[in-house]
Amino acid sequence: MQMSHNHSGFLYDTDGLFCVTVELQNNTMDWKGMRFMSIAIAYIPEGYTPEQKQILIQGTKKACMEGFGVTEDHSFVSIQEIKKDNMDAQTAHMKSLFVYTTFGKTPEGKNLICKGFDEACQQAFGSDKGRTIVIFKEHGNENAGSNGFLRPFAPGYADYVKRQEEMAAKAREKAGR
Repeated sequence: MQMSHNHSGFLYDTDGLFCVTVELQNNTMDWKGMRFMSIAIAYIPEGYTPEQKQILIQGTKKACMEGFGVTEDHSFVSIQEIKKDNMDAQTAHMKSLFVYTTFGKTPEGKNLICKGFDEACQQAFGSDKGRTIVIFKEHGNENAGSNGFLRPFAPGYADYVKRQEEMAAKAREKAGR
């Protein structure tokens, strides 16, 4: 299998985790259905309405779509509510987002997500928005897998890397760089 590397020697990836719809033909996979995805988990104090939480989910999903160039059906957002008695006073007024993704995302794309999460919190919670924090949890391709393959061993990996580079260019363009 051929693997592509960027100029720093790392396997290059710019778009979050991926999943594939595959067809086995002659023991090979058809990667034409490949999609990229982002996984984002928001941590908020409990007590908000279902409507407020949906506003946060949809705004965060939109931010991930714009920042990483993923489609709506491949942008995954969930909320974890924390009891206020399990937080210190400072944390009880904070909204945090952890975005799980592979190395190589552009700063411009990440900034779009930071801005989008902050705006989603403002829309959802108004004056109770509090401080917003976004943490990007990046990992190398050797630490991500899908459909039974560690990413570098997956058939069609070189095509995947090329698609990732295209998505990075789109994110830079959206960010105005």
